[in-house]
Amino acid sequence: MDGQQIKLSRLLAIQERGIEHNAIALALPPYRKIVRTVTSALVPIIYEYIEMAQSKRGRPGKNLAALPYIKSIGVEKACALAVSSLVNNFARPITYQSMASKIGQAISYEWGILQEDPALVERINKSIHRGSVTSRRYVYLAQYIKKKYDRNIPYIPALARHCIGDLFLSHALQIKNLLKVQSIKRTKHKRQTLITADPVLIEWIQDELRTDSIENPQHLPHLSPIPTHHTTVLKPQRGRHMPESTTTPDSLLVKAADKLNTVGYKINTQQLQFIRELSMRGDETLGLAGHRQPDMPQYLEGMTAEQIQQVRAAKAKCYADRAMWRAKRTNLLTQLGLLQQYINKEIYFEVEADFRGRLYPTANSLSYQGPDWMRSVWSFSEGKEINAENERWLFIHAANCYGLSRLSYESRVVHMRRLYHQMCALVDDPAAEIEFLYTAKEPFRFLAAAREIVQYKQHGPGYLSHLPIFIDASSQGIQIYAALLNDRELMEASNVLPIESGDPRDIYQELADTINEEARVESGSAAAWVRQNPVDRKTAKRITMLIPYGGKLHSAYKVTQEIPHIPSVASVWLAKRLYDTAADMLNSLVKFQDTAEETVSRQTRETDKHSYTWCAPSGVQVTQTYKKQKIVRIQTAIKGHLYSYRSDTDKPNYTKLGAAFVPNFTHSIDASLLCHAVVYSDCVSLCTIHDSIGMHAADVDKVQRQLGLSFTWAIDGMRAELMQLGIPINGTKEIQERGQVPPYPADVYSIPRGPNSYLFS
Repeated sequence: MDGQQIKLSRLLAIQERGIEHNAIALALPPYRKIVRTVTSALVPIIYEYIEMAQSKRGRPGKNLAALPYIKSIGVEKACALAVSSLVNNFARPITYQSMASKIGQAISYEWGILQEDPALVERINKSIHRGSVTSRRYVYLAQYIKKKYDRNIPYIPALARHCIGDLFLSHALQIKNLLKVQSIKRTKHKRQTLITADPVLIEWIQDELRTDSIENPQHLPHLSPIPTHHTTVLKPQRGRHMPESTTTPDSLLVKAADKLNTVGYKINTQQLQFIRELSMRGDETLGLAGHRQPDMPQYLEGMTAEQIQQVRAAKAKCYADRAMWRAKRTNLLTQLGLLQQYINKEIYFEVEADFRGRLYPTANSLSYQGPDWMRSVWSFSEGKEINAENERWLFIHAANCYGLSRLSYESRVVHMRRLYHQMCALVDDPAAEIEFLYTAKEPFRFLAAAREIVQYKQHGPGYLSHLPIFIDASSQGIQIYAALLNDRELMEASNVLPIESGDPRDIYQELADTINEEARVESGSAAAWVRQNPVDRKTAKRITMLIPYGGKLHSAYKVTQEIPHIPSVASVWLAKRLYDTAADMLNSLVKFQDTAEETVSRQTRETDKHSYTWCAPSGVQVTQTYKKQKIVRIQTAIKGHLYSYRSDTDKPNYTKLGAAFVPNFTHSIDASLLCHAVVYSDCVSLCTIHDSIGMHAADVDKVQRQLGLSFTWAIDGMRAELMQLGIPINGTKEIQERGQVPPYPADVYSIPRGPNSYLFS
C-alpha cells in the first residue's frame, strides 16, 4: 500500500512500454530532460561545424550534403529530432548504421512535411488523426497526398540522409556520459559497432524515476484519523515552488481541514461488487471500460475507393480510441484493486488547500472526489437515524442523481416515490435492470441512493443511514456576484432570492431555450443546424460559467467545437449567441469584472509588483503571482512534441494579474463559504467537493440553514475586502468607503431559513 512504490511501479511500466514501442523520449520527465539538455549542448557544436565547413578550403567534407537540409529545418529543431531519435532507441544495443539511419529518417520526414502546403498539414493535425502518434500521422499525410494529388511527399536523397545521420551521431558521441560504444567482432575481418546509453546515464535515469516517485507519490487514504494541523495546509500556486499564500493555525481554513480530516468512511461492498462485475464485461457499460478493446476496421475484397477511404478514416480513429481505452482500462483496474484492500476498514481522507483556499483530498488514486462510480462506493462509517421528518432528503438526493435537480423539492420526492417499485427491482438485480440505470444522469450514485431508500422502507423509521447526501450550489459564481452587486433580478435567476411561485429557477436552461427560440425564427445554415440539433442545458451551462470566472469569447468557441458533427459556421454562430446572451443576462457582473480587472492592473503597475494579495474571509492571505515568461516549444510540423520549457522573467505580467484576479478572488470566496459552513455546522460527518457539501440525511436541514448564514457572511467579508483593496462595486468610479455600500434586500437575511431554500439544493 506504499504510494511511492505504486508510483515507481507505474513509471517503470510506462518506461517499459516506451522501450517496446521506441517512444521513451517523450514518455517520462527524465527522458524529456535528456532531450532538452543534450539538444542544448549539441546546438552550438553543430553551429560551429557549419561555420567551419562553410569557410573550409579544399575538398568538401563528407557530411556537407546534410547542411542545406539542416538549415531548412532549423538547427535547434534538427538537433532535437536527432536527439529524440537517439534517446528513443538507446535503451538496447543498436548498430551505428541503424541509429544513423533512424536519425536521418526522422529529419527527412520533417523536411518533407515542411515542403507541403501548411494549410494541408494543419488540416491533418485537426482531423480524426490528431489522437494518433506522430509517425502514424506522417503515414496518413503521405497516403492523403498520394490519393488526392497522385504524388509522394518529398524525401531527402539517400546520400544526404546518411550524411545527416552520421553528422549528428558522430557529434553526439563526443558528449560526455551520453552514449557507450562497443565494438564486436562478427567475422575474422569484420567488426560491428554497437551503441547504447552510457551506464552513468542509465543510473541517473533510475535515480530520477525514484526521486519523482518520492516527490509525487500516489497518495492513498489513511487508516486512522489525521492529527490536527500545526502548519499551513496550503499548496503553492501552479508554476511556483513554494506557497506564497499564508494562513494561521486558528483560521477557519485550518479548522475546517481538521474537522474534515476526522471524518471516517467505509466502502459500500454491494456497490463495489456490482462495479467489479461490470468491469469484467467485454464492452463498455455505464462508462466503465470493458476488457475488449475497440475493434479495428478491416479492408474487404471488392471495396470501392470511397469505401476504402472510409475504412482508412475509421482505422485512424480506432488507433486513438484504443489509446484512450488502454488508459481508462488501466486506471479502472488499478483503482478497483486498491479499493479491494480497504474493504471492512475505516478510512480517513486528509485534505489540503490550493493557494486560494479551496479544499481537496490529498489522495489522488482513491477519494470521494472523482467519477460517478468512485463516489458511489463511499459511505460514512458513522450512521445517523432517519425518520419521517427527514426521509425526504433520501428521495431528493436520488432525484438529483437521476437528473431532476432543477425541479422543486416536492416534485422530486413525488417523482422518486413513483419510481419506488422500479428501484426495488433495481436493487434486487442491478444487472437485469441495467437499462433503467442508463436513464439516470449519475447511474452509480443513483443505485446507491436506491439501495438506501429500499433499506429504509423495509426497516422503517429509526433506520441507521450511512449514505452521504450532497447538496450543490445552483450556480455559485453567479450567486456570489448577484448578492455582492445587489442585482435583485440576477439573485432571483440564480436562486439567491425566492420567486413568487416558490420553485427554483434554472438560468442555464433559460439560456438554452432563448438560443433555441432565436434559431427557430432566424434564417441561415447555422441557425438551421441548431434547429435540428437544439442546444442542451450542459452546453449552455459550460458557456455561462465562463463569465463569472473570467472566460472570454474564444473559450466559448472551444466549447461549441466539441459538439459532435457541428459545422464550423454553426459552431461560430452558436458560441457568439450563447456568450453574448449570457453576458447580457449577467450584465452587472460583467461590468464589475471589467472594473476590477482594470483596477488591479493599474494598482500593480503603480507599485511595479509581480504579485497581488488580498485576505479571504476564511483567514487565508491569498497571493497570486504572474510574471512574463519566456516559452520555448520545439515540435515537428505535424505537431509532434519534442520538448518545451518556460522560464520566468523579472517583468510583471500586469494583464494576467488583472485577468486572473476575478476567478481567483471568486474561488477564495466560495472556499471561505464552505469552510465557514463546515466549522459552524453542528455535524460530525461532512465532506466537501468544490461548491457542494455532503452530510447525513438527518443533518441536511440544519446544514442548509447554516449555508444560508455562511453565504451572507462570505458576501459581507467580500464587500469589506473589495473596499479595502480600493476596487469599486456596482460600477462606480470612485472608491467607496466602508459603510456606504447599499445593504442587501431584507429578505436575503431571513433567519433561520437563509436566503433561499434552493441556494444549495
